[in-house]
Amino acid sequence: MPIFDYAMKSPKDIFLEFKTSATKGLSKKESAKRLEIYGLNHFATNSFSGLKIFLRQFKSAFIYLLLLAVVITLALREYTDAIMILIFLAVNTSLGFFQEYGSEKTVQLLNRFALPKTKVIRDGKEETVSSENLIPCDIIVLETGDKVPADVRITEQNDLVIDESVLTGESVSVRKTDEAMAKKPGAYFEAENLLFSGTSVLNGKAKAVVLASGKKTAFGEIAKIA
Repeated sequence: MPIFDYAMKSPKDIFLEFKTSATKGLSKKESAKRLEIYGLNHFATNSFSGLKIFLRQFKSAFIYLLLLAVVITLALREYTDAIMILIFLAVNTSLGFFQEYGSEKTVQLLNRFALPKTKVIRDGKEETVSSENLIPCDIIVLETGDKVPADVRITEQNDLVIDESVLTGESVSVRKTDEAMAKKPGAYFEAENLLFSGTSVLNGKAKAVVLASGKKTAFGEIAKIA
């Protein structure tokens, strides 16, 4: 279900759907089981080098056809055509390289927004865990100064104000609510009861249920298209 649909659901309905509890959260046994299903809460990337990315640009049938065309035109002594094809090949390869290289850099940058530790309720007790181990269904606690470690639905809040500029580009702070919305939001800035990974808590305190983690978060979607 798209994350914006949860903005119209009550916390009680979400707890029932996710088979979790506002006061007890998940058990450690259940969280470990679900972690195997959902994976770690980060934008996992393999190490990369500019050379590898450059070489990957040539793994394409279209590129092979262009190289064959260069060989044929040179054999026919059509040097002007060969040069034009080579220029087109260079431009196409360069664009592909810079786009992919930039995407890899963006993913690495987005990873920095993850909070190393997060307060979570497990077995009825509040404890601090690595943010990488958060999974959908977890109940987390956020306070002033925290970075939101995943995409979540607020279930309780007290004077909660969020900085969403890293996601929306808007520098104006946003006041949040735990009430269900009557209308489905159409954009991140319209989601009055949702918080997104990488944004910051400017004021207040809240409990929230994790809806999406890792590459399934809003930042994860940005990383795919960056």
